[in-house]
Amino acid sequence: MDRDVINGVPSYEEYSTFHFLKNVFEFNMKIGTATDLTRDKKLRMEFYIGLGYRFKSQRSDIGSYERERDFIPELYQPQYSTLVLPTGVRIVYTFK
Repeated sequence: MDRDVINGVPSYEEYSTFHFLKNVFEFNMKIGTATDLTRDKKLRMEFYIGLGYRFKSQRSDIGSYERERDFIPELYQPQYSTLVLPTGVRIVYTFK
C-alpha cells in the first residue's frame, strides 16, 4: 500500500491487508423474443440483445494501491467506462 500520497508520490509503502471498495453504474436497454420448443409450450428458448453503458471505479479503503507492472498490466484499472452489448440465449422450462 502506498501511504501519505501527495501529487501521486507516496511517502512510504506498507505491506498490509486491505479491501477494495468498488462502485459500478450500468444502464442497459434490451430487446428479445422467445420461441416454443414443445407443443405444450412448457419448454421455450429466449434470445435477447441490447446496448448499454458501464462505469466502474475501485479504490482501497486505506491508502493508495498501484498494481505492480506484470505480464498483463491492463487487467487492473482503477476507473473505466465502456459501452456494453448484453446478449444472451436461455432455455426456460415451466412447471405448471
